[in-house]
Amino acid sequence: MSFSAIRDVVAAYANHHDERAAVSNRLALIIASNQPFYPLYVYLVSPALFTESLFTLFTTPLFLAIPAWTRRHPRSGRALVSLVGAGNTLICVAAYGPQSGVELFFMACAVMAALPFRADERRISYGLLVIIAVTHFAARYVFEVPGNPAIGEGLVTLHGYSVFGLLTLIAILFASIDSDRSGKPDRTPV
Repeated sequence: MSFSAIRDVVAAYANHHDERAAVSNRLALIIASNQPFYPLYVYLVSPALFTESLFTLFTTPLFLAIPAWTRRHPRSGRALVSLVGAGNTLICVAAYGPQSGVELFFMACAVMAALPFRADERRISYGLLVIIAVTHFAARYVFEVPGNPAIGEGLVTLHGYSVFGLLTLIAILFASIDSDRSGKPDRTPV
């Protein structure tokens, strides 16, 4: 199978009649496609944490399943991107501790909770934001993972640049939405 054929299959899998759902699906698939590389990046900057980094791969099948779920349940499918992201971040905080800088990913989860929903769906966003805030609080103050001497500046820098890249991707993808495919302008306040 050629690269273009694979790309077409993936694009069809991510496609949805609701542009916000389609963007959420693409975002979920991009995240899933990058997750297998994360342990390699961790190995390059903090080799002693390679084993812990493998736990992040548990969420890869969940990200891959989001487009299938979204076909039947578009609203909850859009919500799943932020929820699975928060779960992945929680796993990382439990593995590395907050001093690793991995908590920064909760910011990306908050943005993923806000942007996929229209003005009349804001209650969903608010609920997701509360869940993410509580998860962040739990990660920071409940688990109290002891400091890990293997965490160095490289891992913190890796997480900082990764969050910046993810937030940039989210902004670019959601900025491409200018209508809800019915021809009516999308009046969702930013």
